[in-house]
Amino acid sequence: MLQSKYASQNDLEFVKNLKFTKITTPKKNIIMGIQGYEFVDDNVIFSFKLPKSFDKSTLKPITIAGSFNGWNSQNLNYKMTLLRDNSYQFILPKS
Repeated sequence: MLQSKYASQNDLEFVKNLKFTKITTPKKNIIMGIQGYEFVDDNVIFSFKLPKSFDKSTLKPITIAGSFNGWNSQNLNYKMTLLRDNSYQFILPKS
């Protein structure tokens, strides 16, 4: 992401310190975690996988947030799609 210059100047410090394999539970019972992302053609593909032991009955929509949507994790236009085996994906066009 840093080499591609996809991150805005305002987000560079956040991106430099971002880890892609941890799940944490911050305040307000929001579960956060990032599995990873990749660039494919003109898209950024975000991937996330919940642990098999996670109780999905309590799960609310999984969304992504970033400077592209004002860091609004409630914006359902950025809702990840369930693929299989607790794997989720969201495709964001670069432009």
